[in-house]
Amino acid sequence: MKYVNFAGTAFDCIVVGGGHAGSEAALVCARMGLNTLLLTLKLDKIGHLSCNPSMGGLGKSQLIFEVDALGGEIGYATDRTGIGFKMLNTKKGPAVWSLRAQVDRNRYMELMQGTIFGTPNLTTKEEEVVELIVENPKSEIPNPKLSQRLMSLRLQIPNPKLQTKQYLNLIPKVENPKSEIPNPKKVVGVRTRSGKEYLGSVIIVTAGTFLNGLIHIGMEHHSAGRLDEPPSIGLSDSLRGLGFEMGRLKTGTSPRIEGRTIDFSKCVAQLPDVGEETEDRGQKTEDRGQRTEDRGQKTEVSTCSYNFSHRTVDFNPPAVPCYLTHTNKRTP
Repeated sequence: MKYVNFAGTAFDCIVVGGGHAGSEAALVCARMGLNTLLLTLKLDKIGHLSCNPSMGGLGKSQLIFEVDALGGEIGYATDRTGIGFKMLNTKKGPAVWSLRAQVDRNRYMELMQGTIFGTPNLTTKEEEVVELIVENPKSEIPNPKLSQRLMSLRLQIPNPKLQTKQYLNLIPKVENPKSEIPNPKKVVGVRTRSGKEYLGSVIIVTAGTFLNGLIHIGMEHHSAGRLDEPPSIGLSDSLRGLGFEMGRLKTGTSPRIEGRTIDFSKCVAQLPDVGEETEDRGQKTEDRGQRTEDRGQKTEVSTCSYNFSHRTVDFNPPAVPCYLTHTNKRTP
């Protein structure tokens, strides 16, 4: 097959989307030594916390810890840009404890962009992917040696004592692959709205809420990826054409409120955790450090006991409180 608009470079990995998942995928591929391309709608929005500048919490903190254990960036970036850390559920057993952090959105975005733009083997381009290039698996692909390189990297993980043959014997085999996949095809690249074609041996799609995105504001709704940003429509059509079922997950983005319009005296302050952890099931010391009355001012506090990343040293974050409100009968 001839690629009339071939961009000129075949990559080992192509990552579509520059959100949390896309950033982590691009970084881990590049750090493994693979020639990686990250395609996103806007480079200046990489690491942009559009939904909520909160990390962790129930159900998500374990994911951050797992990504960090695998060499990811989100936990480390959170530790460096966090303005308040709190361990939830400490009145219950340790099995249900959950770390949550509020971060400085601007600093987090700057840090993530600096990391991605400065990582070797990682190329970033501002493009909208509208189609996956699919071919018969017998066709010539850009980098036939990649599968061998990936296998050699994979073999280093489980048990170094296992020989290659022994390890391959552990992988479940399909007796008749052709009967499972009538017309097998392989994704070999992506095509962008500008008409350029980027070829790669592995394509990772992390389009997130931009994939045929829809925004609801009250009873009104319109197509968008984020507020004032277009959705990814063409890629949705391409995936649907390949037989994938498309759906949506609701994010529930919280409203933005100007801080100077809030009467904080009517809110319940939720103070971050500061101070050293005691031996009694992790209960915190009563000394929470000095805080200013202005909620926006960062203050000097004693060392916090909890953080997300194993790479973090000298962890001493600010302690900016959160404020709890309640609805009433006049709430729309």
